[in-house]
Amino acid sequence: MRVLIANPPWSRPGYYGVRAGSRWPHFEAEALDYCPFPFSMAYPASALEAAGHEVSLVDACAERMDRPAFLDRVTAASPEVVVMEVSTPSIVEDLETLSQVRARVGAGVPVVFAGLHERMFRPDFLAAASGLDAVFAGEYDDTLLEWVDARERGRRDLSGIRGLVWREGSEVRANPRRDSIPDLDRLPWPARHLLPMERYHDEPGGIPRPSVQMWASRGCPYRCSFCAWPQITYGDNKYRVRSVERVVDEMESMVADWGYRSVYFDDDTFNMGDRRCVALAREVRRRGLGVEWAFMGRADTSSPRAIEEMVASGLRAVKFGVESAEQGIIDHVDKRLDLGKVREAVAACRSLGVKVHLTFMFGLPGETRESMESTVALARELDPDSLQMTIATPFPGSRYWEELVEKGHLTSEDFNRFDGFRSAVVRTEALEAEEIQAFVLGAQREWEARKRGQEGLRPQAHAATSRRVSVVIPTHEGAGEWLPQCLSALGEQREPPVEWIAVFDGGAAELARYVKSVHPHLRVVETEGRRGFAGAANAGIRAATSPFVALLNDDAEPEPGWTRAMVDAALAFPEAGMVACRVLRKGEEGQVDSAGHGLTRWGYAFNIGSGEPDGGRFEADREVFGAVGCAALYRRAMLEDVGLFDEAMEAYLEDVDLSVRARLRGWGCRYAAGAVVRHRGSASYRFPRDAWPVERVARNQVRLALKGMPRAVLARSAVPAALFQAGLLARRAAVDRQGAAHARGLLRAVADAADAVKARKGVLGARRLGDADFEALLRRSEEDLLLATGAGVRGAARRGWHRALSGLSGPGMETPRGAAEPDPLLQWESIS
Repeated sequence: MRVLIANPPWSRPGYYGVRAGSRWPHFEAEALDYCPFPFSMAYPASALEAAGHEVSLVDACAERMDRPAFLDRVTAASPEVVVMEVSTPSIVEDLETLSQVRARVGAGVPVVFAGLHERMFRPDFLAAASGLDAVFAGEYDDTLLEWVDARERGRRDLSGIRGLVWREGSEVRANPRRDSIPDLDRLPWPARHLLPMERYHDEPGGIPRPSVQMWASRGCPYRCSFCAWPQITYGDNKYRVRSVERVVDEMESMVADWGYRSVYFDDDTFNMGDRRCVALAREVRRRGLGVEWAFMGRADTSSPRAIEEMVASGLRAVKFGVESAEQGIIDHVDKRLDLGKVREAVAACRSLGVKVHLTFMFGLPGETRESMESTVALARELDPDSLQMTIATPFPGSRYWEELVEKGHLTSEDFNRFDGFRSAVVRTEALEAEEIQAFVLGAQREWEARKRGQEGLRPQAHAATSRRVSVVIPTHEGAGEWLPQCLSALGEQREPPVEWIAVFDGGAAELARYVKSVHPHLRVVETEGRRGFAGAANAGIRAATSPFVALLNDDAEPEPGWTRAMVDAALAFPEAGMVACRVLRKGEEGQVDSAGHGLTRWGYAFNIGSGEPDGGRFEADREVFGAVGCAALYRRAMLEDVGLFDEAMEAYLEDVDLSVRARLRGWGCRYAAGAVVRHRGSASYRFPRDAWPVERVARNQVRLALKGMPRAVLARSAVPAALFQAGLLARRAAVDRQGAAHARGLLRAVADAADAVKARKGVLGARRLGDADFEALLRRSEEDLLLATGAGVRGAARRGWHRALSGLSGPGMETPRGAAEPDPLLQWESIS
């Protein structure tokens, strides 16, 4: 019989799904290549082949396959049976795929679900799932083999097949669960020859490629309440092992016959018992395999002697689950792990040159702000070579799920949000889901920065309704004329609570003492050496202690109610990581300086509304591309997720760069019309009359594109971007007398291109927004460009220029109906 076993497509823009072979199905950034081997598909496939059946395996997640391509593969296989691996987080999409598979294969081909979703083990799930013929509950190696054999023999009574939920006429039957397989040695090795083996990557500690994943055991005797496979897949806590000889036979074959250079044992718990681990290590040495290997295990089940034996046989890396720094939380979830043993095990591995990967989980019962911070502190103390920080995510059918339901701590049953990395669906007595989510995003980001040798933003947990805001004012010694006026205006903010932080770039002792004497509650931060606007702003953000951080230029004066209006906007739109202000030009009454900033597909960054009369469209709140750094509010959770300003940019366009990164990560930006600031502008440098800012703008325009513009956007806009830069160079030379400065900036951008491309991997590798969605944001941003007003021959020429660039970039740029005749190039000099 022709049997197709499939891991169907599951993805999001910028992410691919990890499901079959994973103990917690989730999404990974598309720039990564991590992919677990689907043992749950490959072992049953081998058993079917051994019984004489023709088997096809399609791993659409590993191959990054979309649904149309997957359906074509299903059709090409011409199956007589289709088995689809599904899971709780993907079940909504899996049911959609089911309907299309059913349309392709016809009514006569049975389609079966298997995998990590306890609710489908119940008869009501199958009764409601149109087009689905059966469900395999739990470990299905033997269930599938018996069911296919029964179908081939024409048996109608399937009541004897354990682990089967099936249709009998109009009724749905659920047979008793099958016991977990006790004798693993009777199973043939997994059918690797049917899978794209080059796609499967999990190499802890950098063990050499090509690397193969293996199982030496199944199950776990421990009873962690959150762990899904023992409770749902196996249905018990039995620990079952393969014989040492069979395991090493497979290792030897993988090295000799397949050419693998390393082996990773992705067991539930590999290292149960010193005797077996030592025996395996000695057998590997006896056969002289000379292969490096790693395992997933516990930190408290191997003695130093056993670790030494395993190291002598080639052990190079381990993965340990720690979860929390609070012993009370560990005990509550029944993990039975002594944190003191964790420290000892990590130290022992380090002393023997073994790389260590640790996993931590946030949001378990009893979690508090203090316990989360303690867990991050423990991670820093242990300093593993790599780590994983996840949000506790319950699976229906687990004791953890039942506890959450009983306490009312499950905040959502939208399974699309059960990804474990970026969405929290649980709360605790002390924390809301949003607080847990924001903290974990920040902790992940801080660790990434730490490993790059950068100073990350320490994660903080704040109440979801907190209105407190820290106002950061980057300044310098030459700002004595306008900084006091800025602080006096800031003093008119009555609500919400405001923390004042002035960052003196390069130090300014005399001015700092003066403003501190007038405003004693002002916090003063001094940087060592001049770090530019981006570095000074980052120093202030790191010093801030509030859930919202407002950035304010020292030559800007906020009107009363500025902070209140921004925080109101942020709280009303939780997806907004940034809030842009209504910035008016001081000394030019009634003139807009900015209402947020925009960005075009050809790399033109502009201040929305620059030079236009105030009023009209600037009086309404709305969505804009990004916030101008001279006066903006940033959600700390967004900064923890996205990172801070790019200090390599020093000044100019660093705020646009931050907006691009935030947008790619899925954060939005609101324009708050009621948050009004008056800005002098160019108080330090006259742009574009001075050479330094012209050079920086030219250089940073290129860096911005290289770092953050998706490849598809760059490709379609390459010609208009080149024309734009050529036109800008001509203007700088002919009108501003700064052509040489602009050219120097472009040359410096070329010289720094390697650094920008290196940063690009981190920016685009972590994005949550796909190419089409990001390009749509840019096209909407171009509409803001066309809403600018202007007149005369000069205005008409500028309009034609930008319309031409837009046309070369592709469709999507149209003058909004009813808008005034646009004058887009009025924005030409409005780069903040």
